[in-house]
Amino acid sequence: MRIHLRDQVYRHLQTLGPAYLATERSGALVENSPKASMIGRLLRRFLPTMTLTMILPLALLTSCCRWIGWRAQCC
Repeated sequence: MRIHLRDQVYRHLQTLGPAYLATERSGALVENSPKASMIGRLLRRFLPTMTLTMILPLALLTSCCRWIGWRAQCC
């Protein structure tokens, strides 16, 4: 993910050409490059948590509905 994002940024900078890079401050480009690695860390922590928060309530609801249905058939 991080390498893919870095490649996309690099290709985009190549398409903009040297004229754009001459107008940009190199410090701003260097300062923003670590933020791409922070995105990777955020996604590694956020996606599993988001998945768990979506799947766990559905699993609990499904199991409760099955349990209630099972109890209704017994009585």
